[in-house]
Amino acid sequence: MRDFIYRHKKTESQEELLKLLKEIDSICRENDIQYYLDSGTALGAFRHGGFIPWDDDADLAMTWENYKKFEQAVNAGTVETKRIVVNSKSVPEQINVFGRYVNLENTKIVQSCQFWNEDAPAGQVIDIFILLPVPRGEEAEFINLYTVYDEFQNEITRHRAGRTDEFIALYKEMQKRSQTEGRDAVVREMEARLFDRDVQEFDLYLYTTGGKRQALTMPREWFEGETRYYEFEDCRLPLAPRFIEKFRMEYGDDYWIMMQTGNFKIHSDLHSAAVPAKCYIRDYMRFLNKDEVLDHRKKFKDIKVLEGWKEKESIEKIYAFESFRVARSIKSRIERENLDIQALLDSHEGSVLSDLFSEYYQKQFSSAYIYWAYIIDLPEDIMRVALLNYIEQFNGFGKVSKFFHRYREVRGEIKGALKDVEDLLDTCFYMQARFDYGEYDEGRKLLDLAEQKYSHLKCVKIGRVKYDAHDAISKDDIYRCRARIDELLTKYENDPELIKYLGDTYWKQGDEEKAFALYERSYPDLKNGTLRLDIENKVKGAMSC
Repeated sequence: MRDFIYRHKKTESQEELLKLLKEIDSICRENDIQYYLDSGTALGAFRHGGFIPWDDDADLAMTWENYKKFEQAVNAGTVETKRIVVNSKSVPEQINVFGRYVNLENTKIVQSCQFWNEDAPAGQVIDIFILLPVPRGEEAEFINLYTVYDEFQNEITRHRAGRTDEFIALYKEMQKRSQTEGRDAVVREMEARLFDRDVQEFDLYLYTTGGKRQALTMPREWFEGETRYYEFEDCRLPLAPRFIEKFRMEYGDDYWIMMQTGNFKIHSDLHSAAVPAKCYIRDYMRFLNKDEVLDHRKKFKDIKVLEGWKEKESIEKIYAFESFRVARSIKSRIERENLDIQALLDSHEGSVLSDLFSEYYQKQFSSAYIYWAYIIDLPEDIMRVALLNYIEQFNGFGKVSKFFHRYREVRGEIKGALKDVEDLLDTCFYMQARFDYGEYDEGRKLLDLAEQKYSHLKCVKIGRVKYDAHDAISKDDIYRCRARIDELLTKYENDPELIKYLGDTYWKQGDEEKAFALYERSYPDLKNGTLRLDIENKVKGAMSC
């Protein structure tokens, strides 16, 4: 393979995970069980052709009915007894309600989920998240009940930071009842209301993952239709019919963007492919008073769950002062310098606007402001220009998308001047998604709509090039596309995405040397993982001939 291609070698943990994924795929095929790669594992299949290079876990999703079949197939012994499916009910130390496929022969221990019994299953795992049908007409009540159950079932780890009055009232009610009726009885009642129902009429699935700010729901239609299969390392594994819409919810509108080195995290604190977990647990448990540690963690959890809103209240006071100062500074400068910010946006004076809004961007798009759903109060017309400039100058689709997600939580429906920005996000997202799904006719219609209103934006111009480079078949089409790219490169000099598409025009003509020269030039700076993967596949294919 050409020297400029990044060579990722699977880690020891990924080798183990791939083995387990293949086992699960075999079990599901044999037992007519539908499952999908999920979260970072699905993103890896789509963007990397396998594991995300720095990832050290794997996630799947199944509907509730399929999960029950899978759990029965594994735990009934249809596979070797060195594997087991566990959840927080069977193993209380598990932090997720559902579920995990565990290798009992090796070790994986994470700080947030320590295993306290020597014989507890603490090996390499595949997380399995459940798609639970939400009864139509009972959405708010059902989601609140599950959120309480999620926290109630796991006694030592706080899952969700977002709290409502309804949640706190129900959580306190269940705690009080558990003291008189017994905790197991209360849990069984909640389980009957959540899981032991034949739900036929529903529009949403509730996604049973922990560690999120709030319970997540997804439209039923995302999982209806033909399953999509993607290359994953040396096999092909399934993704949900509308997996890109889920990417948007989890990762924002720039789900294809490669994370920068140093910005990623791993999940495992301790991993060993060869040594059983009990060897480690037996050793470190000698230094811990298990009952004392668990007691402290339970008390801490109750405080965090029931009093967590006070933390947000105190943080908001700090943010309010900072936000007032930032907003006042921006408005004062606009008035003092008599800036026509709309004219600056239309004339592509991005450097002036970026300087004007630099502190706003730094704070509003910080992980802290996004997490706490805090909105800096700029007038809508000024905020609109700030957001459009951020999209144009910094390719900020993902962060603006996450900002709007939090905005809706706090202030409801997006209206007025900001609706224009939301429309741009939606149009560009679905234009990209249709391309990635191979639904090119629908994508072109969206591109035409985008050009009617946003033709001056770089993202729309490059969107046209993307479709033109794909559609070009005849010599004339290829030359026209190449001329358009050359013209844009005079304005967006050395843009790696444009250079990649320029390489594609030569690839279509069969001129591999020119194509590879352009690919080599663009590849190191490409942040778009799907384009990097396309280059890798073309180079790999050429080398195998």
